[in-house]
Amino acid sequence: MSKHPLTASIVVIAALLAGCAATVQRTDPANSSSSINVPAESNKQVVLSLQLDPRHPQDAGWKSFKQEWIDIVQERAVAQGFKFATQDGDPKPTGEMGTLMVVRVNDYRHVGIGSRIMTGNAFIDAKIEFRDLKAGALYGERAYNTSSSAVHGVFAAVTPKQIYAIADETLAEIKRR
Repeated sequence: MSKHPLTASIVVIAALLAGCAATVQRTDPANSSSSINVPAESNKQVVLSLQLDPRHPQDAGWKSFKQEWIDIVQERAVAQGFKFATQDGDPKPTGEMGTLMVVRVNDYRHVGIGSRIMTGNAFIDAKIEFRDLKAGALYGERAYNTSSSAVHGVFAAVTPKQIYAIADETLAEIKRR
């Protein structure tokens, strides 16, 4: 038996298992300028406040979705040299230097790795405010929307990949200097 068909099969399987990257559609809200201007002294620490729109039912999946978001943003923030913390309840300034990243989730469908066949497409619709952690002033805001498509089948981007993509974009907004 030739090794070429086996090698080709392994390459194809590896490519399929890698899945598709998440695509993030970012828009600037109408009342926002096009750039987020985080001062250099505020781009060393990130405090994450994750809020669910009160009109969205808080089902059993919210708790795991929220924890997954916190874990992913923390992983990415620490890897980029940020101090990281979270804030429960209403977002509020702490008097410290840093950026308060307020994530307001309007809608989502949480789809974990391996569960796409049973649950359908993952998506996130969120608005993120970048605020001065010290006093609460708004640096700017962005709307972030992700989705997966049935065209990509079971290997389309599931929720964790979408959160990683949003985390990378938001942290780049803060670090941009």
